[in-house]
Amino acid sequence: VNVIENDSARVIIHWRYAPVDLDYELAYVNKETNWGDWADEYYILYPDAVGIREATLHTSALNDWIEYQESIVINQPGTSPDENINHSAITLLNLAGVSKTYTWTKNGSPGLKNPPEDFCIQRVNFKSEYKPFSIVNPHNVKIESYGGHAPDSYFNCWNHWPVSQAKSDTRVAKSFNKPSHTSLSNIKWLPYSKSKDSITWIMMHGMIKSGEKKLVLLARSWIHPAKLSLTVNKFRNDGYDPAQRAYVITSSDGNQPSVLKFKLNADENSPVVNPAFLIKNWGNANVSLKINGRLIKPGEDFRTGHITKLIGTDLIVWLKLSSDKPVDISLMPVE
Repeated sequence: VNVIENDSARVIIHWRYAPVDLDYELAYVNKETNWGDWADEYYILYPDAVGIREATLHTSALNDWIEYQESIVINQPGTSPDENINHSAITLLNLAGVSKTYTWTKNGSPGLKNPPEDFCIQRVNFKSEYKPFSIVNPHNVKIESYGGHAPDSYFNCWNHWPVSQAKSDTRVAKSFNKPSHTSLSNIKWLPYSKSKDSITWIMMHGMIKSGEKKLVLLARSWIHPAKLSLTVNKFRNDGYDPAQRAYVITSSDGNQPSVLKFKLNADENSPVVNPAFLIKNWGNANVSLKINGRLIKPGEDFRTGHITKLIGTDLIVWLKLSSDKPVDISLMPVE
């Protein structure tokens, strides 16, 4: 695991690993190279507890079974899953705000049948203020639940992971005195990109304590981002990068920053929710901010970071800002 970027605006973590079996054998070993499958995952995390997971699998078996998402709850020692998760455990939503909640019973999983049309949002209903969510590409999404249940629980519960050293992948917890895990669902969605020997998926995930409406607006802001239009020269609009949850803009002045002005053309279907901006070749100068002509001081709602490269320096800006109306933004260099 490597920390690629770490500043007040965002953190990027790179995790490279080999998916192996219980005997630590590599998957799909190539007879010519003796290499098996490897994976690269990038986690881009922002101050609002929302991040992007970009997962790439390098494999010689692209068409075989692959599981790339599993909703797993870690139960601390001494706690059962029923103490951590509401029995109405999973809520699925689509971009129109239509939702459906599924309830576990003493017989275990209800199955996740007949979800909202084109659903792309899942919320896990913890018994806590903050609840984890996942957002994916809404086209052709499929979801399944994990069946079974542990003794004295509505949920399945296994203790072979995360800390047991037993060589097992199916050991049901007979008691809750040790750490355990509960698997709720498995989501499948279309890949972000694909090559002859790799496949990449991206998803938005994080924690939220607000209701369903804000979660839907967040999903819209990522899946249908507001269009950005530049109002000055000396910069190029490189579009919105969903794999970074950021608008990408490039300075043509080569690390000699000048005033950058643009408009985010937000509306109800393409709202702005806590946007990030990556300004390439900005240079080492600091930055001041105006939103709709109003000067915003750096702090909790306006965060920046500089990304030093071999040639030049980029600027990352994150704003705590929500709007379903057009927003004018000005970024001005400060010595």
